[in-house]
Amino acid sequence: MPIVDPKTLYNAQGVAKTRKFILEFCTTAEDRINSTFSIAENPNPEKIPMKVLYMSLSVDDPSEATFAEEVFGHLGFWQDLSETDHMKPYIERWRREADLKRKQKAFKTIIETATKGDTSASRLSAAKYLLEKAWEPKDAKARKQDKQDIKAVADSFKSDLERLQEQGLFN
Repeated sequence: MPIVDPKTLYNAQGVAKTRKFILEFCTTAEDRINSTFSIAENPNPEKIPMKVLYMSLSVDDPSEATFAEEVFGHLGFWQDLSETDHMKPYIERWRREADLKRKQKAFKTIIETATKGDTSASRLSAAKYLLEKAWEPKDAKARKQDKQDIKAVADSFKSDLERLQEQGLFN
């Protein structure tokens, strides 16, 4: 059973109620009293801290599906909420923090493998990964990718320009 009753997520016109459930975005006293979540750094003790809930359910599930289903009953409302101007900066920050927590878990595993791995090959592989800092982008590789991206965009504009010239719309 989700935390928020899925029947209360949308109004009669089918528009998502993206402010009503979050204390800091409520506009009426009644909505503030009936709100479920808080996004404040020091949340109201009577409300569920949404960031804490998000982290607990999303670090091990980057798809955010577990969070969406546990909290709202389905992914659609979470997608609507995460695209709103008022929630977007918070959610982007939470996603970056969840990514860092995933990396932290991965590094712990890699370090453990490097020091206590089952085989010398796995220990060597993990140690090499750490030594070479394989997670950091290589300057040459990044520059090469940028050049490829720029060339692809330029090629797409070039074909559009040729097509317009053929149609006599651009000389």
